Amino acid sequence: MEEKKKSIIPMWACLLILILVVGCAGLGYMWYTQKTDVDKKKDEICELEKDVDTLEEKIISLENEIEESKKEATDNNNNNNNATTENILTEEEALKLGKEKYEEAISLDLILDDSAILKTETVNSSVMGEIENPIYKVEGISEIKKVLSDNAFKYFCKEWNIVEINGEYGHPAGNRGFMEEYENSTIKSVDEITENKITYTVEANYKENSYFSNGEEKVVPAHKEENKFVLVKENGEWKVDEYTIPN
Repeated sequence: MEEKKKSIIPMWACLLILILVVGCAGLGYMWYTQKTDVDKKKDEICELEKDVDTLEEKIISLENEIEESKKEATDNNNNNNNATTENILTEEEALKLGKEKYEEAISLDLILDDSAILKTETVNSSVMGEIENPIYKVEGISEIKKVLSDNAFKYFCKEWNIVEINGEYGHPAGNRGFMEEYENSTIKSVDEITENKITYTVEANYKENSYFSNGEEKVVPAHKEENKFVLVKENGEWKVDEYTIPN
């Protein structure tokens, strides 16, 4: 009887111990699993913090680059403005240049080659009836174009009745008609100065003059005229772009 009692107690104790061991093992596994998750979260947070630091560094670097670009753009602007200012003539320089170029322009005259007739045209004369009028070749066109821009050259050709024939420039016999007696001109004012354009006001003076029309004498009194005069810079050279040829 005593031997049976001794064998029952160890089994009961073993069962209890087994339960305790299993429970402890479960708790240990749960604690280990939770610790591992926490460590993972900490690692993720550390990585995020590193990413944030990297982004902050990039932002600072970009801000510095932007500031440098702004400074460079400002410096370039200032340099361009200074260069432009240096290229603009003073009023005194512009006035001197204007006088020279105006005299060159109004002094341009036609040089006709009487031996080179480009064309002969038939015209009606009130005195002589129908006559053949030769168109002579105009010499020195290249020299004229050195003084006048394309715009002013077209005006010059119109005033002088110059025509282009097969790449050559011709002029019919005879001169420009005029009824006023030109005396002189003065540049009255320099109105605008830019790097590539200068605008002036020119005053032309005319003496009293008379002429006959249909047997009657006509008198043109002395007077003044104000005209616009413009210079433009083409390929680094100043040329006359707008002017009025005195009558």
